Amino acid sequence: MREAGVLLHISSLPGAYGGGTIGASALSFARRLADCGFSLWQVLPIAPVGKGNSPYSSPGAFAGNLFLIDPEGLVGTGLLPAAGLPAWQSDSPYCVDFDFLRRTRVPLLRRVFDGANSVALAAAEDFRRRESFWIDGYAKYQTETEGETPEFWVFAQWIFDVQWQAFKAAVNKMGVRLLGDMPIYVAAESADFAANPGLFLRDDDGRPSPVAGVPPDYFAPRGQLWGNPLYDWDAHIAQDFAWWKARAARALAQFDRVRIDHFRAFSRYYAVPRGAPDAVHGSWHKGPGMALLTPLLREFGAECWLAEDLGEIDDTVRELLTESGLPGMRVLQFAFSGGSDNLHLPHNYPENCTAYTGTHDNNTLLGYLWGADGDERRRALDYLGISGDWGGGGSGAPAVRAALRTLWQSSARTCVAPLQDLLGYGADTRMNTPGVAEGNWGFRVTREQLADADSAWLRGLNERYGRAISPG
Repeated sequence: MREAGVLLHISSLPGAYGGGTIGASALSFARRLADCGFSLWQVLPIAPVGKGNSPYSSPGAFAGNLFLIDPEGLVGTGLLPAAGLPAWQSDSPYCVDFDFLRRTRVPLLRRVFDGANSVALAAAEDFRRRESFWIDGYAKYQTETEGETPEFWVFAQWIFDVQWQAFKAAVNKMGVRLLGDMPIYVAAESADFAANPGLFLRDDDGRPSPVAGVPPDYFAPRGQLWGNPLYDWDAHIAQDFAWWKARAARALAQFDRVRIDHFRAFSRYYAVPRGAPDAVHGSWHKGPGMALLTPLLREFGAECWLAEDLGEIDDTVRELLTESGLPGMRVLQFAFSGGSDNLHLPHNYPENCTAYTGTHDNNTLLGYLWGADGDERRRALDYLGISGDWGGGGSGAPAVRAALRTLWQSSARTCVAPLQDLLGYGADTRMNTPGVAEGNWGFRVTREQLADADSAWLRGLNERYGRAISPG
């Protein structure tokens, strides 16, 4: 079955509370997707954000991001009086106000916790028992690093879980499935690292050593020094991958499908010496391969996963992807360097892949075209069949429409475009620039901007190329 989706993180949605939430605006967006024929909504990790406001560097890989909780939903369930809502609002329509959210979201939930009745507290305790594998360690870590009490952090995660499950059920009822994102690594400053000392490579002082990164590539000429702890795969094997099975189960309870970020590390992972200034002088080491993937596929099925197989890919990664049967990724912005055999060119797409105009790590499509050198831009415009004026923006941008048509008519079973591309936006709306620590993850869209999307054209695109779901 052919399908199409849109990439937009929940924090980027409109709303009055400093960032997008899983409330009315999210449901309205899902309805808009369904009306346009899209059946897939891809989001970024929904764990709490960490350094640089990155959802890929979280204090808790199993936890939910409290910033995504909908304050109005707390009123609707009787946990918060409506009169108090203005105190938690922020006028930040074009950018997530992370500073405001850090100042206000925990106090808001503390107020709810202090006023909770015995029924709510009992439900939170039931949730703690069900999720004890991870939440006890997370609550302890948060109490030690952020204050409050373990009971509070459990209660806050229970609220997130209740709202998320209601949100997912409502979106699924519209015919839209959620594609989530599971970062392969956890943060050094996280409950995951603190609560599982035997599962990671450490030095004699207990610090991560060596650390994760990737070598120089398209995104970063000095490589990317992520600094995440690396897994002690022998220890995971000895425990029959119990931690990974629990993480997969948690992710698939939250999403219909999950993208495995940095899939190539399952084949071979890149290790950088602790204290190195960059990621140039790292080394490759063998990952767990099918020893890990086989039990995950057996327990959860291959249809639930998408492998992010971008970056420096060699034959061992390709062989692992083929053996696993998982779909990989193709990105149009990577297509126009090299020759006609470039695997990112749409005429080379296999059916079992997910094709993108760009990912959250890319520039927008228009930003890419404006920034490309003359030869690469010429190859792109020729391939897309664009002549004359190509550089205009907006939902009718000729370059964007040509790119979408080219991608949508390919053999790829799934096609996805970031919302910024559907709206024809430029580089100033880019979500993330890899290797740059600050200024990312803040993009937001207003209701008025969402209304500018050409729903009829998008519906026609999905119908023309056999990717549309029936109107609900």
